[in-house]
Amino acid sequence: MLKNKILLVILFILPSITSAQKTDIVIMHNGIFVIGEIKVMQFGMLTFKTDDMGTLGIEWKKINHLISKYIFEVDLKNGAILLGSLDSTSVAGQVIVKTEKDTFNLSKNDIVGIAPIKSSFWGRITGSVSLGFNYAKGTGTGQLNFAGTGTFRSKKWNANTSLNSIFSFQDQEKSSSNQNLSFTLQRLLPNKGLLGTLLSFEQNTELGIQLRTSITPQGGYMFMQSNTYVFWGVAGLSLNREEFTDTTEGNNNLDGYAQLQYQVFIYDHPKTSLTTYLNAYPGLTDWGRLRANFNIVLDWEILRNFYWALSYYFSYDNRPSGDSASNDYGINTALKFRFNQ
Repeated sequence: MLKNKILLVILFILPSITSAQKTDIVIMHNGIFVIGEIKVMQFGMLTFKTDDMGTLGIEWKKINHLISKYIFEVDLKNGAILLGSLDSTSVAGQVIVKTEKDTFNLSKNDIVGIAPIKSSFWGRITGSVSLGFNYAKGTGTGQLNFAGTGTFRSKKWNANTSLNSIFSFQDQEKSSSNQNLSFTLQRLLPNKGLLGTLLSFEQNTELGIQLRTSITPQGGYMFMQSNTYVFWGVAGLSLNREEFTDTTEGNNNLDGYAQLQYQVFIYDHPKTSLTTYLNAYPGLTDWGRLRANFNIVLDWEILRNFYWALSYYFSYDNRPSGDSASNDYGINTALKFRFNQ
């Protein structure tokens, strides 16, 4: 009976679907259906763009059926990744994923992420930009911070880039900078695994680093994931070259690399997300040296796609160059804008 109702709904709206650009269908628990475009589903929230109501945020638990003829990457709790179109069944809360070779009948609760595999280059890019500034007249100190992220998604690969720049200054004192530009290419594997390579360029004048260039092949594993959180780890080897702010001669190093990252999302207005990660670089060629970075970022939505961001960073090196400090830390606030999310 329910399947027949869904078919009647589709037949009723078929003329508008074929003439409209947005053709995906969402059917809610209360029977209301919405026509639009699936942007993404992550952390228990489906972002759905419509012509008449703008972009909606629909809680995943309130959706009965999801229908689309386009190809999506569907991430499951068990780590499996499916690429296919979406269809409904006669059972509420079930989703059919039609791949090139097979058809999968899934419970909605087994799905932790849905992302479209778009045909256009720009349509596959998501990201954010943020900018913050603070100044205290009494101490004559100030800080400017800028950050940007971008992710490109294809059927088999994810490419990520990020830039973080922090400039600190004080009247009649030397300024300092902490910057990091990185590029990551990852291949997601079945059973929660991943392989990839990280290319990064770093500067931290407080720790005596003028430029550190590194390439880091790595592998990782998703320990836990749900519609509200994700916890994963990565390990590899880092081949890097360091240039210093003093007269110390530059050197080449081979270090171990390990990262743990945890992210949680809370959908109670305002939307809130918390991301924290820890990087560790134990020295191999420079045995006994240890570098580490810890970051935590809290995003609080103030308007649609606009967030107030509060972040804390801590960097450590037990063998800094010359008379440079062994640690650097700070707290920043910024206004962040997210696009295509």
